[in-house]
Amino acid sequence: MSWDRSEGQGYTDTTPEPLALEEQLSRITAALAIYAEASKGHYPRVKLISQQTGDDCCRMLGLAKPPDSKAKKGTQPKARRRSADSTK
Repeated sequence: MSWDRSEGQGYTDTTPEPLALEEQLSRITAALAIYAEASKGHYPRVKLISQQTGDDCCRMLGLAKPPDSKAKKGTQPKARRRSADSTK
């Protein structure tokens, strides 16, 4: 059995081209400089940069944490749900 790898009729591959290596390096360097400035001269003390690293940087800069993309829509934290239920 063989997979048909041809594009489907009417479809176009719209995958964006990756940034040039120099641009990627420039953006990473700028992000690390911002982190170091926010953390009083320290770079992230982790082996792998993750979303948590970005959240830590936002916290150090006093910025609101971006909404959690994994959170289900329509859910509320327990404390808010409990207080909303107690008013009934």
